[in-house]
Formats: sequence, structure tokens, C-alpha cells
Amino acid sequence: FVETRPTKAMFAAIKNCHKYCRMGVVLAGSGPGKTTTIKQAIKEDPSILVVTAWARLGAIGVQQELCDALKMSDGGNSRALMKRLKHKLTDKGRCLIVDDAHTLAFGALDAIRYIYDQTGTGVVLCGIPSLARHLSSKREEYEQLASRVAGRIYELPEFSLDDARLMFEAVMSDKDVDRAMALLKGDPQTMSSGRRLGNLLEDAGKFASRRGAAMSLDDVQKALRLAA
Repeated sequence: FVETRPTKAMFAAIKNCHKYCRMGVVLAGSGPGKTTTIKQAIKEDPSILVVTAWARLGAIGVQQELCDALKMSDGGNSRALMKRLKHKLTDKGRCLIVDDAHTLAFGALDAIRYIYDQTGTGVVLCGIPSLARHLSSKREEYEQLASRVAGRIYELPEFSLDDARLMFEAVMSDKDVDRAMALLKGDPQTMSSGRRLGNLLEDAGKFASRRGAAMSLDDVQKALRLAA
């Protein structure tokens, strides 16, 4: 894991919502490292809970996923699930991160809002910029959600060449970093995406491991050809 500008900004958002038990939103396009940052946050703080959203996950589904994260029974109706969640979460100083929150319909988002209201658990909704449509919507049903995240909508900076350099410096010798950066500039998609670059470095690392040596420029070149 490498602390790039996007991951640092996301860590700050998570810590703020967790510390003050608030609801916030992290917005970023595809690829800056949101999910990788979430995985690292869990490693550093086991009190953080994560639910990965998807389009068919409704209100009860959110409750069941959260019960699973808490290692509790996810059986019963919505009222029974909420009763167990309130008992387990109320004033416990925990934080819930919802990844891919932009995929959720109103019912599921409102269930998360209700859990936040009832338990005092910090909540971070993470998604692509389209999630913002729920936060500035003039539709009356979204007003409760919008009012709770007001002032805590965090837009992550775009992944940059400086961030790419940090990732190369973490895994390669200094003498190879500039040449690796030059190679990267020939692949604009990877150059602008932390996820793509992470995948490339993972492949390069496998090539290096087979040789029983540190990652080299040749390994990066092979990985770039593989990704082409």
C-alpha cells in the first residue's frame, strides 16, 4: 500500500467521520484507489465495518450485510434485524464504510441513514461522482440524506504522475524509477489510474518473484506488454 494524494485524502475523510460519528461522502472516478484504501483502513482499525454495495441490494439487504460484517445472525424481518443492529452498534464508536454506494437505490440509502440516526455510528458513503445526484437532488425523499452529509462531501484529487512516482519508488530502485516513468507516459490509461498501475506492478512483481530478484525495468516492460 502506498499513500498517494487520493488515498491520503480518503483516509482523512474516514478518520473525520469515524472520530466525530458523522456521515460523509467520498467521491472519485474509477481507479484512484478507493477500495484499496478501504482495505488498508480495515487493517489499521478493525473497528471499521465495510459493506460493498451493488444495484440489487435493498434495505433489508443492507441490514443483512451489516449483520454479516458484525458476525451476527442475518435472519428475520427488517424490524428484528434493526433491533440487533441497534444493540450491537449504539454508542460503540464504530464506523461503517459503504463501498460503491452510487449503485444503491433510495430504499437502501435510507436504511443506511436510519442506522446512522439510530446508532450514532459514523458512516462513509464511497462512490463515483454520480452519487452526488442524491446529495443535491430536489426530490423531497433525498433531503434527509443530503442534510446529513452537508459539509462532508469529499472529492478526491485525481491520480497524478507524482502519485505514480510514489508507487514506483515503493517497489523499485531509484535508478530505475525515471525510466519506468518514461515508459508509463506511453500508456495514458495506466498513467492516470492508480488501480491500473497497481495491477501492472502486481504483474511486474510476479515476474520478479520468478527470477528471485527485486523488480526491474524489464519486469515493468513485460507487464506493460501483458496489459496492452
